[in-house]
Parts: sequence; structure tokens; C-alpha cells
Amino acid sequence: MRSRIIKNQPLIPNHISKVAKDFILKLLIKNPKRRLGAKGLEDVKRHPFFGSDMDWDAIAQKRVPAPIKPKIKDEMDTSNFADEFTRLPLTDSPGLAPPTESLFRGYSFISPTVLFGPENAVNEDLYNLLRLTNHQRPDPSQLHRLIKTSPFFQNYELIDREGFLGEGSYSICRRCRNRRTQEEFAVKIVSLRQEVDTQNEIELLRLCQGHANIVKLHEVFTDELHTYIIMELLTGGELFYRIRTQASFSEKEASQLMKKLVSAVNFMHSNDLCHRDLKPENLLFSSPHPNAEIKIIDFGFAKKRTKHQPMTTPCGTLLYTAPEVLRAATSFRDSHSSSLSTSSSSSSTSTTIALVPSTTTNSNSAAYGYDESCDLWSLGVILYTMLSGEVPFNSITTHRTAEEIVEDITRSKLSYDSPAWKNVSQAAKDLVKGLLDFLKDNLRAQ
Repeated sequence: MRSRIIKNQPLIPNHISKVAKDFILKLLIKNPKRRLGAKGLEDVKRHPFFGSDMDWDAIAQKRVPAPIKPKIKDEMDTSNFADEFTRLPLTDSPGLAPPTESLFRGYSFISPTVLFGPENAVNEDLYNLLRLTNHQRPDPSQLHRLIKTSPFFQNYELIDREGFLGEGSYSICRRCRNRRTQEEFAVKIVSLRQEVDTQNEIELLRLCQGHANIVKLHEVFTDELHTYIIMELLTGGELFYRIRTQASFSEKEASQLMKKLVSAVNFMHSNDLCHRDLKPENLLFSSPHPNAEIKIIDFGFAKKRTKHQPMTTPCGTLLYTAPEVLRAATSFRDSHSSSLSTSSSSSSTSTTIALVPSTTTNSNSAAYGYDESCDLWSLGVILYTMLSGEVPFNSITTHRTAEEIVEDITRSKLSYDSPAWKNVSQAAKDLVKGLLDFLKDNLRAQ
């Protein structure tokens, strides 16, 4: 992705006008000194794209009606929600496909952004605190005092260059270095606004310690603004990035990776813990070494199971979510139509489902619950893609209702006739079929 941004030219659709195309291309000039806007905001305003009658003062005062008003079907339609609610990137890039092995032609997995955006709550918390002094800009001395009193910054320092590892709406992930030992770690910095969820994530991550294929938790700090979760630094990249950069990828290698992932998932399930968001983005290698361990990360959606009590909150990533979880979404919508909040994006099929009712208890909860076997479905989707380079159920879009999505997944007959499956053994195909099996009348794993 980084190479494409630096070297490739953007692909502009033919239906866009010449003026609009010129405006976009000048904004995307790679040399910042030549880029439109380098001479200031007036440089942007003068572009013909805005015409000669644009009243900028009226726009600033919000006196100009919006040219586009989002269309919504009903109060439950969240197709126009901002990206901060999705936490996820696009899985199918509209841009030019990068040159790569034919195994992954037509499938472009995009990692999370590593930009520290201004709308990130971690940044906003710090900014709001420093603004209490009525300074137009944060006072460096005040910022120094704030950092000096933080137990995290007393023990660690953030690495500036290429130190960003990822971000969410309420968190960022950075490289950090222990001041005493100089050892490097990854730190997830989470806003205290999410304190309840953060403590749950920490508790469940601690519960999973001791397995070679689950990220190691080092220690946790909290100050007046943030919680700092220090974990081992995984430098080998995501699962599919590793596969795509190899000269070849065999069924044997897929088998070895899947064996480790199944072992880790079994370890979690034996501790009554369900991950609920297994996907390529959450599978990282410990180092660039060919024999590096693969690790499961991000326990933000994980859940500690109560015995004989099904889980009822639908969450996960659309393309990797089991049918029974999607069916729970349908039941939630029907049962909690007045108290349901959702998270989705119309731009991507890799949509986070986070439907949380005002209460998680219901007398009929067993009718739409699910169990830890939803993690096995996610592994099946991952294995299917590893072996074929194709994503099953990729035609699903977020414009469809939960019922339509469930119907698509449960009725779709996966094809194993494409050339990509020619050299895949019957045993591997049977494993994929077994993992992607959904028994409509039985929500529990057998």
C-alpha cells in the first residue's frame, strides 16, 4: 500500500469532469511543494472547480444549503455513518490492483491507517485537557508536566519515526521503548472514555496468556487520560501480506498456519473465551523470519462465556462473520427496534457489526444466541481465501438487510471448480467445507 501511494498515479473514473479531475490530481501531487494548497488555503479556493461565484463567507457561516442530503430508509439505516464507527478498512480496493502473484489477483487487502487523525479520541482528550488553560495552542511546558506525571511515560518512550502501528476511534497503537532496558514493545493507548471495554479486553487477554500463538501482554498503565496496554511487538506483518510476498504458497504451508490458529482458538475456547473477530487483520507474525510464529491479536470483541448461556450480541467483520451471528442481528433488530445502535459502512464489505441493545438479557435469548463455534466459521473463511485467493460471499453488500445477508450465506453453494482449487487436495476441501457448514436448527458446535 505504501509503495502504491508513493509510486502509482490515482485512477480517476471516466465520468468525472476534466475540471474535477484536474482538482483531484493537483491535490494528489506527490511533491508537497507543488501540491495544490502549498501556497495556502486561497490557492485551493481559486481553483476553477469551485467556480467564480462561490461565497466562502456564507459557507463558513453555514448559510449555504447542503448540495447533497444523505438518503436513509428508516431510523435503523446506518449506511451513511462515518468511518470512525466502522473501525475497519476496505477489503476490495477501487484503485488499480498492484502487481502480485496470480494467487491474489483481484483481491486487495488494505491494512488499517496509521495516521493519528484529529478525530481520534486519544488526541482529542489530550487537546481538551490542555485547552482548559485558555491557551490558543497547547503550552509545551504544561504538556511536559502532564507526560512527566504519567506512569507510562516514566517507564517508556514513544518511538517517533515509523512508530504508528494503527488506530481506532478511541485508541491508537504505537511502538514504544522501555527506558531502562531499551527493549521495544507495542502499546495500545486507549481513551478512558472506553474504560469499561478496555478493562474487559485486558482481563480476557490476561486469561489467554501462555499460548505461543496469542499476543503476549507485558503490562498495563493508566493515567488521568488514557490506559496503556503494553504488548510484545509483532514486526512480521499481517497474514495475507506474508502470503502475497512469498514466491509461492503451498497447501502444506496453509496447513501449518491453520494448525497453529486452531490450537490457539481451542486454547481460548477451553478457557470459555470467544474471540468473535478473527480476520486477516488480526493475525500477525512475530517477525519477518520465514518460521516466525503467527499470533492472534485484538481482543476488543472477545467475550467470556457463561456456561449453557448463548451469546446474543452480534459483532465481528461481515465477510468473516458466521451465519448464526448474523441471524442474532436479525433477531436483535426485531426484538429491540427502539433501543438498537449499529455500526456499518456503505463503502465496504468488511463492515464491523456492533449491534448493542440496551440490555443483553432476554427471556427468548436462546432463540437467537450463538456460541464459540462462530470462531471456527471465521477460520474457514480465512482458510478458503488462503487456498484459493478468493473471498467467499464477496457479493454481499451492506445495503442488504440482515435477513438477506443470512439467506445469502446459508444458501450459497461454494464452488471448488475454479483453477485455483485444481491442486488443492480433497482433504483440504473437506476441511473448508466442514468449517463453513451451518446447521440451521443447531447453533451449538458438535
